[in-house]
Amino acid sequence: MAPMVACADEGDRQSSITSIEGAWGVTKCEASGKPVELPWTWIFKPEGKVNLHDRRAGKQSVFKYSLDRSQKPLRITLEYLGPEPKLRGSKQLGILKRSQNVLVMCLGLPDAKAFPTEFKTTEVSGFLMELEYLPTE
Repeated sequence: MAPMVACADEGDRQSSITSIEGAWGVTKCEASGKPVELPWTWIFKPEGKVNLHDRRAGKQSVFKYSLDRSQKPLRITLEYLGPEPKLRGSKQLGILKRSQNVLVMCLGLPDAKAFPTEFKTTEVSGFLMELEYLPTE
């Protein structure tokens, strides 16, 4: 399978991302450099919370998120709130970019000390996800 190709770089428009609120379905994903299928829907809420729905397992996880719009690429910090007690409080650092209805998010491994610097993964890194906006009716 060919490597996942992220959407075109948005350059200076990166800092103009004003919102990622809403539901986003994973359409492509790499984990540690290899393609994986993740039937996930991320639902970003206005109060800085995000629900991650695993449609295959029928489970949901809750995170707190914050965006750092002063950085290029835009940075996101996710903090796990539950339901697994062992993981509660762990953080994932990531970067993201948006092109219309496509959001590309690269997340490092939980509790990594540095943000990813590129939209790619390796054998020892986290996830690169392409997400499509899911309009609500």
